[in-house]
Amino acid sequence: MKNYHKSGFTLIELLVVIAVIGVLSGVVMQSLNSARVKARNAQRLENVESIAKGFQVATTGANSNQFPTSSGVARCLGKSTCWESLSELAGLNTIISSGIAGGVVPLDPFWTTGQWGDAYTYQSSVNPAGGQGLGVYLSWVMESQGGSSCGRGFVSLASVNSGAGYQCMLHLGPPTP
Repeated sequence: MKNYHKSGFTLIELLVVIAVIGVLSGVVMQSLNSARVKARNAQRLENVESIAKGFQVATTGANSNQFPTSSGVARCLGKSTCWESLSELAGLNTIISSGIAGGVVPLDPFWTTGQWGDAYTYQSSVNPAGGQGLGVYLSWVMESQGGSSCGRGFVSLASVNSGAGYQCMLHLGPPTP
């Protein structure tokens, strides 16, 4: 009797290997996506700090020690129109960009035009829930998958963009008249 020894893999062995590779690649892709979200959220917090410092520079000393008034309406920073059909306050971007390294107001790294959070916003006289009372606030939107931290700020709205994000606010100072 002849003993035939076939070399190679069976179909079942190949399918098992392909399934294992598929599962591993799915796990890796999810980890990469999570890392991207965390990186964008970290970038947002850096941008907010940069904008806040720009306001501090623009509103101190010879610059009257007063924040610009936005007439109680949220105003876009870094672009002329943004989410919820908000518009910029004439000259505001110029005022704060002079105090920001690079001279440009940063834009959000992810949200697209028309979505909540496609730009950072400024409001000179608002009293948000969870805030420090009536005052001047910066507002931005973080992505939900990256946790629920707003850095020095606080969560203002728990869910925006169909649950994909949450709105944060940072108190900058007293309200403007």
